[in-house]
Amino acid sequence: MLNIIISASLITITILALCVSYLYYDVTNSIVNPSQEIPDTKLTILTILLVLPLIFLLVIVWAYTITNKLVGAFDRLLKELDEIIAGKEKRHLFVRKGDELAEEIIRRINLLIDRLP
Repeated sequence: MLNIIISASLITITILALCVSYLYYDVTNSIVNPSQEIPDTKLTILTILLVLPLIFLLVIVWAYTITNKLVGAFDRLLKELDEIIAGKEKRHLFVRKGDELAEEIIRRINLLIDRLP
């Protein structure tokens, strides 16, 4: 998940840098040569500069949600497995709402628990 966040941020920063440099070049050129108009593509670039950070924010929120589901399930599983290993109780693990990503590993752990003496 960290790779997704890093990739999204690098791509976003690269595109933003290219857009800003392109805008800077044309605006500087129009100041030096006042007879030259700023083309309509500038509106597109300005739109990109406004929309791209929003997309980046959505990717971060999505990655946070997915990692939170995985890490939350993992921490809970470790705690419950420690209790089972300590011999406090022999019971099956269950899938909480939102832990669907860990459902397969929980199923396999339950098979192992069934084989315990």
